Amino acid sequence: MVGLWRSGISALLATAFALGSLGPASARTHAHLKYGGTLVVGLSAEPDVLDPSLSRQFTALEVYRTICEKLYDLDSKAQVVPQLAAALPVISKDKLPYMIQLRSGIVFNDGTPFNAQAVVTTLQRNMTLQGSVRASDLDSVSSVRASGPDTVVLQLKLPDAALLDRLTAAVTAILSPSQLAKLGDNSGTNPLCVGPFMFDYRVAGDHITVIRSPYYYNRGAVYLDKIVFRVASNSATAAAALKAGDLHVLSAVATAELEGMAQTSSLRVLEKRQFGYEAMRINVGNKNGIRNLPYSSVGAPLARSAKLRKAFEEAIDRKALVKVVFGDRVQPGCTPVSPASPWFDASIKCTPYDPVDAERLIAESGVRGTRQCGC
Repeated sequence: MVGLWRSGISALLATAFALGSLGPASARTHAHLKYGGTLVVGLSAEPDVLDPSLSRQFTALEVYRTICEKLYDLDSKAQVVPQLAAALPVISKDKLPYMIQLRSGIVFNDGTPFNAQAVVTTLQRNMTLQGSVRASDLDSVSSVRASGPDTVVLQLKLPDAALLDRLTAAVTAILSPSQLAKLGDNSGTNPLCVGPFMFDYRVAGDHITVIRSPYYYNRGAVYLDKIVFRVASNSATAAAALKAGDLHVLSAVATAELEGMAQTSSLRVLEKRQFGYEAMRINVGNKNGIRNLPYSSVGAPLARSAKLRKAFEEAIDRKALVKVVFGDRVQPGCTPVSPASPWFDASIKCTPYDPVDAERLIAESGVRGTRQCGC
């Protein structure tokens, strides 16, 4: 895999801090904070449909974080922690049933109760809805049922060591059953979950507004009145808007704009190694589409020839790519596991840059002309 580990770089106006935080409230440590205000966030791309079962855009997840809590999340050390669940799942000795105890006394942002049946409704929807991008997260699950008002049981087909991690993803962003019943396939037009904020309205191509929820179980810890997620896909325009104060935060900063922002006294640049990555993927065997077995070769030269795929990797100078395209702000990689992850294996080395050997492998593959590679 040709991959790049991204550094998470965001920029914000220093004055934006005065608007408050989403963290737990403390009279002593946050005594300087005041309730009220609007935070304007610049998104690098417009989110697609605001339906956790269907959306694919990362920027949609930025919005979900404010309006849709999940059963589990990851803390700052990448450890799984309960969010809407009351504790980590209780797993049987044969690793097949997962029993999840839920927090009680919580309501959705329409005032209806959050309970086990609501969780069952969302998870079953993710498993069966046509076009669901979350179905594969629950491939190992045969059934979901409520065994009490606050207890959900996932019955697995076979042991799945990765399931707990996947339960921290958008697949467990629990939607209000009453809203699902009301809107059906159009639920993405007005998503309704448990969260510190609730969806207000959307102007397609321009912005999405969320407002502080009066139903949230920890609403005293929410200081902002609203958050406006504004589409800011042009990096130069977004940087100018941030400097002018029209935007308070950019969720991501183009490396070409980073130096100018770092030198602007009214801005603060935050940088942290992320788990996310960018990669060039080669489809070698998924001819008929995902979940349509059996898989078979797509027939392209790169799919047929392992030598040609190795030549492709050897022809890429990762260090030069990182320096020229990303301003040395990302780390070359060749697996989907980030160096920031506790599961990163430093012993796995990337294919060395070797254009001479790449030419040799291309010749041995029998493919004539780079335009025929079927990239």
